[in-house]
Amino acid sequence: MLLKVKSLFQDELSKPSVDDILGALQRLRKRPDLERFSSQDIPSQSVNRYERTMTLVTHLIQRRKYPPSLFIYECVMDAMVDAQVSTFAVRKLLKEMERNAMPPTEYVLNSVLLFLTIHPDYALRSQVLDTLERQWHAISDDARAYVLVAMLREGQFELAYDGFVSDLEAGKTFEPWVYDIFIVVFGHEGFLDEMLDLAAKRRAITVQDDAGTFNLLYFTLDVCSSASHYPGTVWSWLAGMKDDKTVPSDGILENVLATAARHGDATLAAEVHSMISRRTRIHIHHYDAMVEAFAGNQNVEGVLRVMEIMHDNGLPISRKTALPLTELLCAHPKLIPEVEDVTREIAQKRDSGRIAGDIVDHVLEAKAKSTGADSALALYEEALALTGRKPSVATIQDMIVYSKEEEYRSRFIDDYRSRHTELSGSSKIWRKSHAVKLLQVFMEHGDLDLTFCHLNTWLENKTASEADLPAHSLRLLTHAASEAHDKTIVDTYDHYRRLGNQDALNIIKATVDTVKPQKPETF
Repeated sequence: MLLKVKSLFQDELSKPSVDDILGALQRLRKRPDLERFSSQDIPSQSVNRYERTMTLVTHLIQRRKYPPSLFIYECVMDAMVDAQVSTFAVRKLLKEMERNAMPPTEYVLNSVLLFLTIHPDYALRSQVLDTLERQWHAISDDARAYVLVAMLREGQFELAYDGFVSDLEAGKTFEPWVYDIFIVVFGHEGFLDEMLDLAAKRRAITVQDDAGTFNLLYFTLDVCSSASHYPGTVWSWLAGMKDDKTVPSDGILENVLATAARHGDATLAAEVHSMISRRTRIHIHHYDAMVEAFAGNQNVEGVLRVMEIMHDNGLPISRKTALPLTELLCAHPKLIPEVEDVTREIAQKRDSGRIAGDIVDHVLEAKAKSTGADSALALYEEALALTGRKPSVATIQDMIVYSKEEEYRSRFIDDYRSRHTELSGSSKIWRKSHAVKLLQVFMEHGDLDLTFCHLNTWLENKTASEADLPAHSLRLLTHAASEAHDKTIVDTYDHYRRLGNQDALNIIKATVDTVKPQKPETF
C-alpha cells in the first residue's frame, strides 16, 4: 500500500512548480495533521508526515536539482521528530549541514531537542544546548520543556522536577501537555506528592471543565486511591468526581471507599457508598468500610447505625465488622457511655423496641475488653430486654476472660454452664484466642466436665500452628482426671496423637503413670 501511495505521489509531483512544493513543505512544518497534496486518490492518513516530507525533499533535490538550503534542512529535521527515526540519522543530518558549511538554525536545534524527548541522548542534548549558547540564542520556553521531558525519559525524575518547579517560579510558562507528561510519569513512578503539586498547578492554568483536566483528575484519583494516598484521593474527588462530572470506575470507587475508611473520613465514605449503591448491590465489605470510617472518625452512633442497617438487610455482623468499634473503645474508654446510650436509643426508636442481638454482643465484648467485664454487667443483664435474647455463648466467653473480680467471673461461669449444650459438636462459637485462658479458668473452678468438653472440642478443630495448652496446665488436668478416674483423658490423648504432639503425649503418660503406676497399659 505504501509503495502504491509513493508512486501516485511521485506522479503528482511532476505537475506542480517548485514554489508549490516549497509551499507544501511550509504547510507541513506548520501543522502536524496532513493535507492531501492534490490527488483525491491519496488520503492524508495513509502517508505520515515524515514520509511525505522526505518524498518532497528527495524530489526537489534529485529531480528538480534544487540546492539544499537551511529551509530544506529545517523541514527535514522537523519531520524527523518521529518514533521511527533514530538518533544516528539526526547526527548524520547535523554532520551533513556542517560539511555544507550551514550552521544549524535555532529552528533546527529546537527540533533536535523535541526529537530527544522521544529518543533521549544526553550527549547530543548537551551538544545542542552548547550550540544554542554559542550562537547567542535564548532558550525558549518550548525548548526548555523539551529538555525537561527528555530528562524524564532518561529517568532523572528529581532533576526534572526541580528544574520544572524552578522554571515556573522564575516566571516561565509551559503548555498543558508538559504538565500532563510529568503528572502521568510521576503517578506511575509513585511520586504522588509531586504529582499532586503539578496537577494543582496545571488545573490553575486551564479551564476548569476542560476535558484534559478531568482526564488527569480521573488518573490522579485512580493512582492515589490505589496507593491509599489520602490527601490526593480527597483532592481528586472534590476536584472532579463529587458532582458526577467524571464517572469513576467501580474499581476506583472501591479503592476510594477503602482509603476513606482507613483514614476515618466518614463524609467521603458516605458519598462513595451512595454512588456504589446506585450502581450495584451493596456487599458486606462495603458496610465494613463504613464501620471503619465512622470508627476512625470516633462517631459511635454512625458505627451502630451502619450495623443496624446490615442487620435489617439480612447481613451478618461479624467480629471482623465490629473490630473497629472494639479498637475505638479500647483506645478511647470515655466513649463507652455514649455507645450504651446510643444502643438504647436505637432500640427505643424501632417499632419492635429491640436492637439486633449481634450489636449488643459486640458492644459487650468491646466494653469488657476495654474496661473489664465487671463494668459491663448492667448492659449484660439488660441484653434480653434490648434484643429479645440473652447474650451469645461466645459473648459469655468474653465476659469470663475479661472479668477482674472472682465474684463476677463465677456468675458468668454459672451462666455459661447452664448453656453448655449450645457448644456441643460445634467450634464456630469457640473463641480460639480465648481457648487456653478459658481452660485454665475452668480448671481453677474444678469443673472437669466443662474443662474436658472444651479441651476436646478445641483439639478436634485445632491445627498444629496454634498455641498449645501450657505443659503445667496439661499436667494438672491429667493429674486431676486420673485421680477422679475420668476416662475422658483418653479422648484427649487421641487428639494429641492425631496432631502429632509428642510432648503432650509424654506429659499425659508420665502423669497417669505417676498416679496409677500399676496400670501403664491405659494408653
